Amino acid sequence: MPRLQFKKEGQLEFNVCLRVDHSPRAEEYVSSGVWSEAQHAAEISGSWEKAHCEVSGYDEWPLFGDWELMEVRGGFFPVAIIAYNHVTSGVKVLVKNKDYDRVYPDGVPLRQIVEVSARAGMERTQAVTRTHAELLQKYKAMGMGEMQALLRTGKDMQRLGYYPKTPTIVARRLDSAEAGASKVDKDALFSIAKGEMESGIFQDIEQAISRPGEEIDKGDEYLTHRDYSTSARLNKFLKAGNTRFYVEFLGQTYELTINRP
Repeated sequence: MPRLQFKKEGQLEFNVCLRVDHSPRAEEYVSSGVWSEAQHAAEISGSWEKAHCEVSGYDEWPLFGDWELMEVRGGFFPVAIIAYNHVTSGVKVLVKNKDYDRVYPDGVPLRQIVEVSARAGMERTQAVTRTHAELLQKYKAMGMGEMQALLRTGKDMQRLGYYPKTPTIVARRLDSAEAGASKVDKDALFSIAKGEMESGIFQDIEQAISRPGEEIDKGDEYLTHRDYSTSARLNKFLKAGNTRFYVEFLGQTYELTINRP
């Protein structure tokens, strides 16, 4: 399995891993080098070395301007390394083995190249990394601490569509008429004692009822407390798919709605 990366000078750096199965265990070999377009040749840093294969990772990009490095397979194994220009549709065969011409006598079909192109995904990943770093730097420059800056950055990344949105919870304070005995579904009503709220197991609910109308990030399943049973009952209620419930706290009743993206 190879890893390919264009260098700033336009050279192609490659790392290749070979795994040979010998029961009861496998042996791994690594080779690396640089392919120069000017010399139309590869400079291999050394022969195959017996070593642990580690050629994966998201910090290497086979993109260089409009060009994308790709491996071409002839069945199970690669038969060539090509460069594809996504603007001009140009294709350069950089390295090929003896099977390439037999498998692709007329060259690799453009449709096949387009289908396996990973440019869109890689450019999105690059955009995510770049945008996150820029936002984090902006909030730190505004005087925010590390944690606050990370939280603000995360919310912005969700808003921009780079991160999946988290469920939120919104509270609405009920007036005395709405909170009447005949108005609220008793099966959906949960009374939380002051000590139970102060234990910290309902942090999202506590924030929501203190700021009615504001979307608060919904936490995970509520922890159970040895002295109270409300969280266990509420967990069961929410696991059944319910997204609206009522909370009584310090003599006030609130309607809480969970919004899932």
